[in-house]
Amino acid sequence: MEKLVEIFEKSSSNAGSKEKIRRTLSAAAKGSVKDLRAVSDLGSLMRPGYMPEAFILFCSFLDAPAPDPQQRFSTPSQRLTRDLALLSLVGICGILGPGSAPRPAINTFVYNWSKILNWIRYFGGVATDKTSPNPPDPALRLYIFTFMNFYVTWISQNRRALFEGTILNGGLLDIIVKVWLATEDTSITDSSDNPRWVAHLYDGLVAASKLNKQNEGQMDKARKVVLDAVGGDASVVAKQLLRHLHHPTKINKENTELVNLVNLFSLLTIKSPGVLDGVQTVFSNAFLKNDIVPLTAKLLSFVVEDITRSDRRKALEEGTYVNIIRGIMINLQNCEQALNGMQWAVAMFKLGFLRSLAILSKYPQYLGSASITTIKKILIEDLPQYFVHRFVVIAAIRAAKEISLEGLTQSLESGPLAEHWSRFESVLLDRTVFNAIYQRDFAEIDDDECFTCKRSKKQLQAPLFKCAGCEVATYCSKECQTTAWKRGNHKEKCKQMRDPWFGFLKKKSAPSGFLQLLGAFELHRHLPGLMEQISKDFDLDTEKPFQNSLLILNFGRVPPVACLETVETVAGFGSGAGSYFQLVANLLQQAKGAIIGVDVMGDRGGEKAAEKPFFLPYTFLDTARGIVYDPGEAKRKFSDLTRMPAIDKKGRGLRFVLDEIDIVVLEAREHFRAPSPGDTTSAGSPKTIYDYIERVVARRQRDPWTDCLYFNDLLLKGGLEEAMRDGNIHLFT
Repeated sequence: MEKLVEIFEKSSSNAGSKEKIRRTLSAAAKGSVKDLRAVSDLGSLMRPGYMPEAFILFCSFLDAPAPDPQQRFSTPSQRLTRDLALLSLVGICGILGPGSAPRPAINTFVYNWSKILNWIRYFGGVATDKTSPNPPDPALRLYIFTFMNFYVTWISQNRRALFEGTILNGGLLDIIVKVWLATEDTSITDSSDNPRWVAHLYDGLVAASKLNKQNEGQMDKARKVVLDAVGGDASVVAKQLLRHLHHPTKINKENTELVNLVNLFSLLTIKSPGVLDGVQTVFSNAFLKNDIVPLTAKLLSFVVEDITRSDRRKALEEGTYVNIIRGIMINLQNCEQALNGMQWAVAMFKLGFLRSLAILSKYPQYLGSASITTIKKILIEDLPQYFVHRFVVIAAIRAAKEISLEGLTQSLESGPLAEHWSRFESVLLDRTVFNAIYQRDFAEIDDDECFTCKRSKKQLQAPLFKCAGCEVATYCSKECQTTAWKRGNHKEKCKQMRDPWFGFLKKKSAPSGFLQLLGAFELHRHLPGLMEQISKDFDLDTEKPFQNSLLILNFGRVPPVACLETVETVAGFGSGAGSYFQLVANLLQQAKGAIIGVDVMGDRGGEKAAEKPFFLPYTFLDTARGIVYDPGEAKRKFSDLTRMPAIDKKGRGLRFVLDEIDIVVLEAREHFRAPSPGDTTSAGSPKTIYDYIERVVARRQRDPWTDCLYFNDLLLKGGLEEAMRDGNIHLFT
């Protein structure tokens, strides 16, 4: 200690007497915040020539290994070791702080960094662990956070390689996480500390991400450090970070806290290369559970509105918009790709995602190339895959109508997102037509009908009840159930209907499902191309390709894939679906090729987009009438035909006929004109192209080919032989 007093006395004319310096150092070592600040000031006043010697002396006080924060100091020697370590950490801060220390001093610091880090870990643990036997008083705790902030900042900015090298292996990230969590408690810390540690957490994960490129698994290791710091409860992290998004206007426009926050979400949740199902899944689920999608969508609206304000009224710094928007887009894409992504896609539509894109198109300077790339994937590859679910389609239509009525689609059609919007709109228009067809022709077939009197729930204006034995047959009254049992044939069929096949058909193969019917329409359109492919592999006069194969329509790609696959191959695609597909195979064998098994699947939506087998009569193959077009020919003849043809397994477009969806979209593109602002002469006319499409479809007649789509109902209610008889289908011999 005397040597240190001597150095301080010689190094600065303002240091005071030896006795004063000695008292200051002694009090500082015992935790006096006032004197700790004085020691830091003494270091900042030190002449460069004395700095290397002071560094060496301070580092010598750190030679003793740092104890466990839970260890209670019971001897004077142990307390002295701790006190000198605290004094040394503060003194080094003072010397490094004011400017550029001489190279010998910096070299000494780098050489002793592991010792410094050991004691930083100790004091960080003591200051953040509420159960520590040696808790610092509140003022000292704040000061510990202050000098720890200095060290993390200095090493990150001045010795980046050292920072990256110890972020995981040296436990630096663990320290950062624990201090950040402590600064979330404003009762024990200054609220201004939190943004600094959010920034450090972000910086630490960025460093881990860089390490991950060199050694896969490092990013997942970093996430595990964060998860372990909260006892495995990822919701703690999610709640602490997301709380800032509830009031984005309270975030200081001069700092980068908002940028760090949105980027932190992606660093914690985006899947790492080489990791099948890592810790990011835990964080992703926690963020989703705590409403990251609504909060992020609202944040996007807030940022977009802020962009439109005058400079004087802006809440955010001009230079932060590009980075914030990029982070938001990455997070939204990551969320809508999650297991329940269709719910998050709906949330995005309801909370103004399309409107935000339209406004952003007016301000292309804030759309960096990274944001445009992410938006392209969202509009072209991601959201359209959810358009196999009706409630997503309806939400998207409503959102598109809203921006059309506000006159915002023009900016999308002419701005930097024009090409991506055009392809998105094309799929949405197609689905708008199909949704209107579904509403017109099929929405009511979801209604069960009484097995005896054949009246539906809608006709009866009352619920139906199921037979307790088979749980398949439905009745409107006790009388109808008794009639079916005594005078009908349900007494014999009830046992048969308890077979797993009927449960499968009822629960897994509802013929009225939006996804299945959409698949049937797509297959019908491409029957010429499909049969052309099938006839190359089979002699249809002598062979029965549908006896052990299924027509496949996979909406997991845009455009969808249509092909013929064996039941065995398809069963291998599913997860735990083998028994169901065995039932499918048995029925196809029993039918001897007289019926067609169809399997429609999606890639987004979990169980709701899983394999959906159903059956069609063989006559379905003869229902595609009209001129057959190959993809290139159709595009040349119909410039407004933007619906992409389905492709085969090799990615080649299939030949097709124009169906009702094509015809209605072509008519809408040719004839619809949006009313001009203030136009009162067309009060009853459709206001948007989506309204126009819905009106056109409602006026059209149902296409006769769709009668075959009721064949699955016949199978469900009467079994194979009865379905073939009622459907006028005959077994091949």
